[in-house]
Amino acid sequence: MKKTNKGRNLIVIIFLIVLMTFLFANGGAIQEMITQTKAKEREEVIRDEKQKNKQLTVQVENLNEQVSDLENQVTELTDPNENNADQEEKNQELLKDFTEKWTNFSSIEDRNASVKELLSNEAIEENGINADLNVEFKSEGTIKKIAKVNSQDQQSYIVIADEEARGQKSTMLIEAEIEQEQIENFKARYVDTEYEE
Repeated sequence: MKKTNKGRNLIVIIFLIVLMTFLFANGGAIQEMITQTKAKEREEVIRDEKQKNKQLTVQVENLNEQVSDLENQVTELTDPNENNADQEEKNQELLKDFTEKWTNFSSIEDRNASVKELLSNEAIEENGINADLNVEFKSEGTIKKIAKVNSQDQQSYIVIADEEARGQKSTMLIEAEIEQEQIENFKARYVDTEYEE
């Protein structure tokens, strides 16, 4: 039995010597393989993290755009004065252009032709703008005031203008409604008249 233990011990010692020799001889290569494997694993992890970061960056950019769009929509809904200011300016210019053409002309036919592009089809028809009138006289006018009528559903305005035609001075009152950057409906009437002697 002692020989068997000694034989086994000897075999174990020889095995350990061979193993240690192998490890010393190939230890650098084994260590390099382990290091390369770990490096490849790290590269894959880093590559995966970079890909995830790119995807997250794209998602954040998309969310920022959506938030910006929502903020703009909220601003439009909560601050109607900002959008209305631009529209109000356009409406005022439209009315100014219309009133200047309506009160400054050399014939009714010229007047009607000059305002036609500013009117809706309905306003053209209701006010006989297409009628063939051969009435010639000169009119000169100036705008005194343009005011918005407090109306919930429409863009309603009143324009006051002084006009001089055929030797008489008059104050004209124009009531107008604007839709889609055109005068949808208007009525012009004189409120007082002064005669020149």
